[in-house]
Amino acid sequence: MSFSKFEQIQELTEGELKEELLALKKQLFDLRVQQSTRQKINPHLFTHIKHRISQIRFRMHNKPTDKV
Repeated sequence: MSFSKFEQIQELTEGELKEELLALKKQLFDLRVQQSTRQKINPHLFTHIKHRISQIRFRMHNKPTDKV
């Protein structure tokens, strides 16, 4: 599984970004719970989810400007 592309995030609206961020945080929490209860998980998912969260946060704080 490869990292997601930043171009996909740039196309999302502000509301969609917030929904995606909330869903990713929930997935990360669920992974941590699974890890703490010693269930079988794929450790690379931590890296992928954290990377996606950082992309969304970057996009939310650095909104594109419409200057010409």
